[in-house]
Amino acid sequence: MYNTKFHTTTKMSPFEALYNLVEVVAYIVNTQESILPNFCKLIYKKAQERMEMYADLKWVDKEFQC
Repeated sequence: MYNTKFHTTTKMSPFEALYNLVEVVAYIVNTQESILPNFCKLIYKKAQERMEMYADLKWVDKEFQC
């Protein structure tokens, strides 16, 4: 009986509030799953560029004679 009673403060029943919350959590998880791989790729790309920059600083142009 309590779960189906309409609450004026939340403008929904506790049952509706519970399952609306589950839908919001599912949306957040799906959004994170779609954003996280792209975010990780961006972080790895920046790290790779930084490593390449420091490796390029150690390169020295040399010419050898036979």
